[in-house]
Amino acid sequence: GARVRVDEVTVADVIADGLRRAGAARVFVADGADATLVDAVRAADLPIIDVPRAGAACAMAAVTGRLGEAPGVAIVAADDPAVRDALTAAARDHAPVIVLAPRPPVCFSSPHV
Repeated sequence: GARVRVDEVTVADVIADGLRRAGAARVFVADGADATLVDAVRAADLPIIDVPRAGAACAMAAVTGRLGEAPGVAIVAADDPAVRDALTAAARDHAPVIVLAPRPPVCFSSPHV
């Protein structure tokens, strides 16, 4: 019989679909964020807000999560003290936020925190 072509589904596609299903209203994308993930989010028809700094993207995502019906979402490329500060404030405010990054923020990976 004829073979049916199945499009390749990437991890980025699965993540973007999960964000869409979770009701994410928008995704804050910091400069330098993973292009494959950003493209998948765009393909999932989620609005993207470009933000110059990772800390600002995390803070905006936290506010979105706090005010909305779904977690706020940020995609960042690097860790910096502003990311730690934004995530600390989000935790203090019980703001649901999802941060997608190439590695855990230093504030959550250090055994001294």
